[in-house]
Amino acid sequence: IGHYGQFVGCIVARSRREAKDAASRVKIEYESGGAPVLTIEDALKKSPGGPCPDLSSNGLPTQATMKSGDAEKALKSASKKIKGQHRCGSQKHFYMETQSAYAYIGEGGTVQVHSSNQWPQAVQDVVCAVLGLPQHKVCVNCNRLRGGFGGKLVLAAVVAAISSLCAKKFLYP
Repeated sequence: IGHYGQFVGCIVARSRREAKDAASRVKIEYESGGAPVLTIEDALKKSPGGPCPDLSSNGLPTQATMKSGDAEKALKSASKKIKGQHRCGSQKHFYMETQSAYAYIGEGGTVQVHSSNQWPQAVQDVVCAVLGLPQHKVCVNCNRLRGGFGGKLVLAAVVAAISSLCAKKFLYP
């Protein structure tokens, strides 16, 4: 387990009541993973690449490197310079809409995914990686998005992948 709230499993059920009953029977035993990671410095020591390391070898979304202009030259020629640190704690918005996805197997073995997300390409990439399918076999639909505030950029792909995996395994949405 890498963090609080991380997915540890998936329950497939015919009804909400059946799912809740099954979930109440899940027992998980944890082993200590050492000291908790509570600062940015500790996190960078544990994962030097940051929270989203380049996973392109797995076909998953990668970090982008953006560069524009000559930063060092601009800093050297700046008339005013400020040195120090600024910290801004984690910001969590109230998401009006929960993470959700619905998937089914379509014509020709395609996987049709209906997902509330802000990054359809990431959803497609992750579903393809999880199911071992080429991109032309996964179609991601996002009819509308409400209340995302960035919370549907990455986690939506995990929820869509779980939904797609279940649809493929059970041949049922």
